[in-house]
Amino acid sequence: MIDYYTKIKKYLEKKNYTEANKILLSVSEKEKDYAEANFVLGKIAYEKKDFDLASDYFENATEANKSNPEYFSWLGNAYGAEAQESNPI
Repeated sequence: MIDYYTKIKKYLEKKNYTEANKILLSVSEKEKDYAEANFVLGKIAYEKKDFDLASDYFENATEANKSNPEYFSWLGNAYGAEAQESNPI
């Protein structure tokens, strides 16, 4: 992520997810960094244990870039966490 990367990295290191989200959400679908922005948003939601939201962001990332296996791996992790959370045995 060209202009966003340095700022986002600093915010994530400090766990300032609110500011990181603001920057990431400003990336439009037409920008080349859209998939990566959604991937990072998904990781933030996952870290906050909001697995449903994380799944949504990972789905956006995989739809925008179907060739990145890491996006699909995290999507699977989010689905699994969401399933475990919804049906505790």
